[in-house]
Amino acid sequence: MYAAAIAKLSFNIIVGFAGLLIASAKASQPMIFLCFIGLVSPLLATGLAASGGMAVLIQLNKGAAWITNTATSASSLVLASTISKAIQK
Repeated sequence: MYAAAIAKLSFNIIVGFAGLLIASAKASQPMIFLCFIGLVSPLLATGLAASGGMAVLIQLNKGAAWITNTATSASSLVLASTISKAIQK
């Protein structure tokens, strides 16, 4: 669902830029670039959506790993202090 929404947003942005180029083009300017963008924009939008989805997934995994490492470190610190207190008594 997320990738489809990002693909649609990316496609709409690319089409908007192409429309802006058409609106501001003079009569003597060739439209080869716009034809190329028209053919490539669906692929470009799909690539942007896929890379955005992968970036989100990677960051979620890094966040989960950080939370796991922090919890493990904190629990080992608490366990060590509890053991040292029990030994001192």
